[in-house]
Amino acid sequence: VLADNLKGRVAQLKGSMQEQQTQLDAKQADLLNMQTRIRRYEALRSQGLVGEPDRALWVELLQESHRQLGLPGVITVQLQGAKPLATGAAVAVPVAEVSPTDPLVHDLQFEIRDSLETDVLALIEDYRTKVKGRFRVNACKLQDPKDSGLTVQCVLRFISLPLASEIVPSS
Repeated sequence: VLADNLKGRVAQLKGSMQEQQTQLDAKQADLLNMQTRIRRYEALRSQGLVGEPDRALWVELLQESHRQLGLPGVITVQLQGAKPLATGAAVAVPVAEVSPTDPLVHDLQFEIRDSLETDVLALIEDYRTKVKGRFRVNACKLQDPKDSGLTVQCVLRFISLPLASEIVPSS
């Protein structure tokens, strides 16, 4: 009888151990998944896609690139206010309708007079290597050709996502 009780207890403990091993395997798989996602998230943060963007630095770095490349003329820069991406950045959306987790669009406009197309391309490429954040050239207008060059107006569109810690719970 004692041997039967001990055999039953051993079988019960083996079953419990096997159940715990299954739970441990699941938890380790979850941990690996989280570590992978954290690395991806940190990569996005380091690229400037996640978190509070340093908008003032965007402007300074564009002006610095223009100056360091020794491009002619003066660059004028205007940074538009952030807008939700879902609106296509063309339509004003009431603040109450914007989710704090929505991606934001930041349009950085610049104008250079008396410039060549190659100068503009060099400026954008140099700027891309310096700035923290991802952008695309949303539009460029080349106009008013003269012997000294063109007037160039471009819009660089940055996109950012707020950090989870920057999201304030609604009360």
